[in-house]
Amino acid sequence: MIPYRSGQLFGLSDEQGKMILSPQYEWLQWMQGSWFLSSKQIAVRDSVEASSGKFFVRNITVTQTGLIHNGEEILKEEPFDYYEIVAQKCIVAVFKGTGKPLTGEQFKKYGQQRKSFSLFNLEGKNLYPESFKRIENVDTAGVSSKDKKAARYLLFVAMHFDNSYSMFVFDTDQQKISDWLVKNALKIASDVKQPSGKTLPFIVTDKQGMRSAKILDYSTGKFILHSGGTLNPPPEKEKRIERVEISEVDAGVYAEVAAPNMIDEKGSGKAPEFIPYHILIKDTLYYLKNHDKKYPVRLSKGGTVILTVPRGMTQYQPVIVKNENRFYIVKEDKPGAVAYDSLVYFGTDFLAWKTINGQTKAGLINANDSVLVPLQYDSIYAGIKLFNLKDKNPAGKPNYQIVLREADSKYDYGNTYPYKRTPTNTLTVFKGGKCGVITIKGDTIIPIRYDLIAQNDLAHSKPKVDDFLLLKQNGFYGIASLKYSSEQKRQELSFIAAPAFEYIPAFYYPDYFGVKGYKLIGLYNEQMEFKGYASEKGMPFYKD
Repeated sequence: MIPYRSGQLFGLSDEQGKMILSPQYEWLQWMQGSWFLSSKQIAVRDSVEASSGKFFVRNITVTQTGLIHNGEEILKEEPFDYYEIVAQKCIVAVFKGTGKPLTGEQFKKYGQQRKSFSLFNLEGKNLYPESFKRIENVDTAGVSSKDKKAARYLLFVAMHFDNSYSMFVFDTDQQKISDWLVKNALKIASDVKQPSGKTLPFIVTDKQGMRSAKILDYSTGKFILHSGGTLNPPPEKEKRIERVEISEVDAGVYAEVAAPNMIDEKGSGKAPEFIPYHILIKDTLYYLKNHDKKYPVRLSKGGTVILTVPRGMTQYQPVIVKNENRFYIVKEDKPGAVAYDSLVYFGTDFLAWKTINGQTKAGLINANDSVLVPLQYDSIYAGIKLFNLKDKNPAGKPNYQIVLREADSKYDYGNTYPYKRTPTNTLTVFKGGKCGVITIKGDTIIPIRYDLIAQNDLAHSKPKVDDFLLLKQNGFYGIASLKYSSEQKRQELSFIAAPAFEYIPAFYYPDYFGVKGYKLIGLYNEQMEFKGYASEKGMPFYKD
């Protein structure tokens, strides 16, 4: 089943687009298996009583959520923000108390709570009339008579809103709470740091302050509670049963490493060879040939020195100099004879733009002005740019626009330095209004035939996949990846879905609905509005 949008509402269809559940929801999202999260708005005409005793008459619209399983509504018109299908056997629903509007009945139950948990069976029946302040699935036991690969019993520890604790067992076959092992205790504390085997020793403190030892044995396939007797008054600190996240850190191994080419006290050994470099002192560029002698670089009047590091002073590679809007590479103590329209540091090489036959062309050169990638492209840049949609008017009506950022700026939120790019094995090149991708040796990876090539930078949570290339051709979007070919000794283009989408593919499910290899693609328009889903073959599951 696939969420199908008709107009502004979503329903469910099969893979051929035949409706299974008519469009009636503002939102439908696949969760796992055959479970879907639904959302719809309902009109509320009622009155609620505030803590001051005053009544407020309301005429509002509230957003309600629900769960759909196998095309049938299990929960509907609920206030919950999130649902978890625990072991595919029961449902934990979470209300976050975010201040969103509630119905009158919901306001009485949840209006004063910041966060609460409710437990339901797979038929949507509330298993405990009150909500919990916290609930934790501790372990499983037994074998289900309906599924030999699944456990029958789930053990939960819950915290109530009076801060008392309970421990109970949920029978997955009977779809009900089968046993309350502990009810409304003041504390439930583990008696060991890490339980071993199928026993769990713990200490229960009741509301009268009496402590008793308990041993939970589930070696026989059922949770059986044994008493260990009454204990002394409690210590100052007890560890409650709760989830503990353990960070595994590998111990570092340290060893002394001798520095190479060091001169000892007796003068033995060889000093490292001096590496000539340039140094900028008070707007004058010098070239150092040894440790203590420097020679001024002969620059034309008005020449500007451009180093790899903004406001830097020293550089161990050739320096770019700009003079009268022309760029040159410094050769030791003077600029070279070849003039360029622009130069950008690219490791030890340079991205270069130069006027050829009256037109500016781009390519890749080295410090000796030797051409590595022919200067035949309209433009060129390092790697592949990042694709995102940014709101240009965050304080008012949203105005999203496509933004292509340099790959260097992915984790840099400042302005990208215009004269330096991190060296990569790939270059994006442009010619005649189209773009492609080549290697730094000039080999073609993606032919120059696309309107857009960019790395998707629209982030989504798992199981959605958003790490792919976006390609646009003839007005349609597609998605692809670069895979290394051991035969060609380079990366090659591999299509995930060829250009066939009128909207932007922002993510895809790799094995949607548990069907191995079936890809369902989520689409957005340029205003960051979700438009619906499509198959990897381009079949749309939406109708405007």
